[in-house]
Amino acid sequence: MAAGDYEIIVQATGADGVTVNSSLNLRITLEVETVEERREKFEYEENEELEFVLKRFEWYEETLNFDRLSSEELERRWEREEAQAENLRTIDLAALDPGPLPSRMTTPTAEYEGRYLPVSQIRQPENIDTSGNLGLWLEVKGENISGAVLRVPLSSLSVVDENLETLRAFRYDSRQGLFILPYSGIGRTKDYAWARIPGKGTYTFYALPRDDPFFQPSDVPVSILDPLLPLNQIRLTALAPNGSWLAWEPIGPTNFAGRTKALEITQDGTLYAGAAEGGVWRSTDGGVTWKSLMENVPSLAVGDIATVTDENGTFVIYVGTGEYTGEGGAVSAYAGKGLLYSVDGGETWKLIQWADYPKRISTVLVHPEQPNLVWVAGRNGLYILNASKSYQVEHSFLQNFNFSDGVLHPTDPSTAYFGTVDHGFFEINLTIEGDTVTGSLLKQMNQGLDNWKGMATIALYKDDPSIMYAKIDTRVYKWNNGSWSLLKKFKETLHGWCNDIEVSPDDPDVVFAMEVKLYWSFDGGSTWHELEGGHADYHDIVFSPEITHTSLVLEPEEGGFGYREVYVANDAGVFSRELPTYGAMWAPEKDEDLPLKVVHPGWKGEFTPRNGSPAAPLVTSQFYGVSVSQTPNFAVGGSTQDIGVRITPPEYYTHENDVYMYPFNKLAGNEGGPFEISPTDEKVVAWNPWSARQGVVYST
Repeated sequence: MAAGDYEIIVQATGADGVTVNSSLNLRITLEVETVEERREKFEYEENEELEFVLKRFEWYEETLNFDRLSSEELERRWEREEAQAENLRTIDLAALDPGPLPSRMTTPTAEYEGRYLPVSQIRQPENIDTSGNLGLWLEVKGENISGAVLRVPLSSLSVVDENLETLRAFRYDSRQGLFILPYSGIGRTKDYAWARIPGKGTYTFYALPRDDPFFQPSDVPVSILDPLLPLNQIRLTALAPNGSWLAWEPIGPTNFAGRTKALEITQDGTLYAGAAEGGVWRSTDGGVTWKSLMENVPSLAVGDIATVTDENGTFVIYVGTGEYTGEGGAVSAYAGKGLLYSVDGGETWKLIQWADYPKRISTVLVHPEQPNLVWVAGRNGLYILNASKSYQVEHSFLQNFNFSDGVLHPTDPSTAYFGTVDHGFFEINLTIEGDTVTGSLLKQMNQGLDNWKGMATIALYKDDPSIMYAKIDTRVYKWNNGSWSLLKKFKETLHGWCNDIEVSPDDPDVVFAMEVKLYWSFDGGSTWHELEGGHADYHDIVFSPEITHTSLVLEPEEGGFGYREVYVANDAGVFSRELPTYGAMWAPEKDEDLPLKVVHPGWKGEFTPRNGSPAAPLVTSQFYGVSVSQTPNFAVGGSTQDIGVRITPPEYYTHENDVYMYPFNKLAGNEGGPFEISPTDEKVVAWNPWSARQGVVYST
């Protein structure tokens, strides 16, 4: 970063949706390393706005530091936000329009309960971004006037080429430097603007400029100033020059994906990936290209995916919504809306909800021999739904328990095994008559556990279900003769954030354990190997359904070599690696199947990204905040979940089949924090990643 004098525009949006704009002059000599040292590292001109910006960044950091919050507090926040969102969906701005000014009134007026309030025009406050401002600043006086009506003749505003449908009033709080958006808009006769104001103070009006033809808004205008429109009236479309409608298109990132919580692979090799807050995606070529299957659903937070072909031959996709990360809570883990299913390959979805449905679903299971019964488990219980009876709840278990994982017996659809949080493991045996559950038996299976506190996950070997492995936080166990035995204890890690276990479908001694890093054992858990390199935080693993055979053939009675593809999901998307096998059940001169064994000479486990191509990427990254340049040299960036602070190279631009896609280069850190691009110079950016704890850093 070069030293020198700079003018920087900082715009930050907090968790409450409030946007802060500030302009400051800096003379930069050194970058900042810590919050405490920032004033020693910066030599700046006397400017109160700098102090304000630093305070606002600290406020942002403190407000969004959810790591300190309990899961209960997080749930309360999510529920409050959902209630606010529902309120926004039902607001009818037209009904709030107070109507035109009286014919005798030609100046701005404010009324409250039949009386006029003092309104005076004032000068624009200093250090305010005037982009889109309509040139009128008003001071409204009066006590206890919440709900007063402010009306302004359009002739009083400096309207040049603005889109009046985006006109909104803002109240400016000079003490905090905040803009507050009341209910407001352009009047029904288009010759006045109005606002329902919360009280006395300074008010002004902003509007967006009219866009070029390609970016004209749809029949219901949508913009950053339209948060109050009912969501069911918003068309996420843009008008092309020829008048046709275009859907919103992703712009990236194309060079990495985001946190992927669930993988599912079918017998034909079709791969499904469920993103933490990006919906379900499908790949038919092993991750070379991806297609989004969820565009208009009530929740994009994916906890688990299951597929099955029902008794009528219909292929059904089930998606449990809501991400369950244990009881610690996480800012980027969202609650869901229930169980989604699709019978047309993901083209359309239907939502299933029932009384006390889990808002964070960890597990969805469907047995191919009993496809009508759908097991759904997560926070607050385990439920069995009957698809043949409109998905009514056939049975429920332990609604005061939190279920973290589950697996069905491979040949007996009436038996399942589940892991819980802080209560260990349970075996469930159902009595099934036809397609109806008539009874059940619940047995706890914690024999031999030294400690069952924590998030429990479980896996079994498909050819011998008595061989089971389990993981509770950092501890790995194996089921032996009716009791668990401890195999390994890893170092302290993130527990519920990334915690799973799986066994190879070919060899009961090959086990994968998922934590911050990926571990595997080739000898039944006696020794473990750690993946070197690769991204962190592993969540799920699946194996290709068929073995790919090599041309190398041993003695006919011994079979030959082959491999399965191993797919893993982590915080950067989907990755895969060939897992070699020996004796692949294809010896031509033997009638019976050969025993299969995984071989591992020199297998180090390097994994290849399977996040698609620039033309068809897996676009699932979570951005905590985004900023866009306002200059001809387009740049967009933001702070992400676990992929760092990122920005597009301004010179990078592609246009393939009307899809604009960009890579995002890393600037710093790996997690969150405020990020802003100067609207006047795309090369001037400011950031403060949570993980790096550098303090506010400005770069040119």
